[in-house]
Amino acid sequence: MSFSLKKHLLAATMLSCAAHAFATDPQAPPPEPNRSVMVTQQGQGVHFSVQGLSCGEITVWSWNNTNITVPLEAAVADGSAKLQTTENGCEVEWQRPPADLATEEGQLSVDAVALGVIIKSTPTAVAIKYKQVSAGYTYTCGLKTDNTVACWGFNAGGPAISPSGTFKQVSAGYTHTCSLKTDNTVACWGSNTSGESTPPTDTFRQVSAGNGHTCGLKTDNTLACWGNNYYGQTTPPTGTFKQVSAGGTHTCGLKTDNTIACWGYSGYGEPTPPGGFFKQVSTGWYHDCGLKTDNTLVCWGDYIYSPPTPPGGSFKQVSVGYKYACGLKSDNTLVCWGDNSAGQATPPTNSFQQVSAGYTHTCGLKKDNTLACWGSNTSGESTPPTDTFQQVSAGYGHTCGLKTDNTLACWGSNTSGESTPPTGSFKQVSAGAFHTCGLKTDNTLTCWGNNSYGQATPPTGSFKRVSAGYGHTCGLKRNNTVACWGDNSYGQVMPPTGSFKQVGAGEFHTCGLKTDNTVACWGYNYYVQATPLGGSFKQVSAGGYHTCGLKTDNTLVCWGSNYDLNSHYYGQATPPTGIFKQVSASEFHTCGLKQGNTLVCWGDNNCGKATPSTGTFKQVSAGYTHTCAIRSNGVQTCWGSVAR
Repeated sequence: MSFSLKKHLLAATMLSCAAHAFATDPQAPPPEPNRSVMVTQQGQGVHFSVQGLSCGEITVWSWNNTNITVPLEAAVADGSAKLQTTENGCEVEWQRPPADLATEEGQLSVDAVALGVIIKSTPTAVAIKYKQVSAGYTYTCGLKTDNTVACWGFNAGGPAISPSGTFKQVSAGYTHTCSLKTDNTVACWGSNTSGESTPPTDTFRQVSAGNGHTCGLKTDNTLACWGNNYYGQTTPPTGTFKQVSAGGTHTCGLKTDNTIACWGYSGYGEPTPPGGFFKQVSTGWYHDCGLKTDNTLVCWGDYIYSPPTPPGGSFKQVSVGYKYACGLKSDNTLVCWGDNSAGQATPPTNSFQQVSAGYTHTCGLKKDNTLACWGSNTSGESTPPTDTFQQVSAGYGHTCGLKTDNTLACWGSNTSGESTPPTGSFKQVSAGAFHTCGLKTDNTLTCWGNNSYGQATPPTGSFKRVSAGYGHTCGLKRNNTVACWGDNSYGQVMPPTGSFKQVGAGEFHTCGLKTDNTVACWGYNYYVQATPLGGSFKQVSAGGYHTCGLKTDNTLVCWGSNYDLNSHYYGQATPPTGIFKQVSASEFHTCGLKQGNTLVCWGDNNCGKATPSTGTFKQVSAGYTHTCAIRSNGVQTCWGSVAR
């Protein structure tokens, strides 16, 4: 989904940058016997009338005397089955049976039909657990309990991209991030203007990312630093250390004799630590703090911008931010002091095991291994991902996802309420420009956000899918016809008659996949984006000024413009070769899910939106300045202007 800047502008912070399937529970009781299931066979299809159950209650279909179970939503998504909720229950029509149950004629075996069993399951959200958290400038990264890293927030330069691989520790800096891998090497990503994201090929125990520079504690207990050295902040002293902390323009380290050494900019007295013995040190921008061996805190540096006088009491850890600091007390509660202009120094009253102070936001790791963040949240830096998802949809400046418990979560721009979804149970969600629409489990539609064209006022009726565009929306009805509403400046809400499988609303045009596997488009066609190529297709995605389709041979074709509105060539309508499962077209970039479940993107890469995360995925959605995808484990990740 994608949109142009013609009619609306996002806040400067947003743009200032260069078939779901439910699994059965192995601990669940044996499946219930089918409840009043009536079976009829029509040609190659088999029709079941399941009385007493709504279609939303049937998640997995099992065939008795076999080991075959089929997630029903997945079967619907690939066209194997059709569902229709009626007053008496659910009508299930198997049009294409599981391969292991098909006869030579493509029909279901009679024994399998007669012994069909329904398994009811209630999906639940899976909370994401963390080991450690690090708050950066306007983004945050966390180390999960599975040793992978997740990042979220503002992503100019790419510091909030969630990397692949397994890690021991993560450190979010100003515009770059570094992490200690499980093989004890360091990986960095994001800004690299001073070499801060180019670590040496040594082995390390710990790493700390600062403002344009990075330092690491090597396995021989000496220090190595890299990046900006204008003030000498990457020239550590010799000797052995226990810990290192990179700040704004200086660095401090805890030596093996438990004293502190600092180096770099000295304009505020930061590189002059007090004497005594310490357990930990944390450097900020204008002042530093240390945890002494008697568990008290001492701070030094600037007294005007960052009052360095910490509270009394017994502490376990300290973290210094921009003009404030936070400490973890011995009773596992938090206390913060200094600047509180964004609420960053007002922690919640939970029980914590670690705290990280960023620029104007703070995050803490709670005792139950979940995260809490507070303070500035202009880029979603204080909204950590907490659930697993079935589907994600990236819009103009916001994103919405369908969680595994069938509820919705949205984040990012909320200028028109587009990121404030209603409560309830849903099957699918589609994020438009400044509005969002969702398909509820009762097959009705609801929309929220900007409604200046009526795009957020869906018609009544029963639907299968919904697609939100720039100022219009289209839905696939249960009778396989298409209905559209909202802005009709170019005829984009005037679909042709006929039977469809899927519909995609673009910026000012719409395309639909017909039941004969051909594509029909309507609306704005100056760049021939609404003049589809011939052939047989599985899926179509309408972008801004181009459209892409997945053909039945699993290759991609696109049509329309390869340029932006200023005639800059991006190549968004020139897909790579290969075998694909899905495609998502945006304004000036496109992304595709390959057969091996990896991602590839092409076109405009401003904000890094066309540089996908590595790993394996289930679904991808290209937005205007960002892209989001669902990983194979159900965790969503985004890259571009706003990551999460």
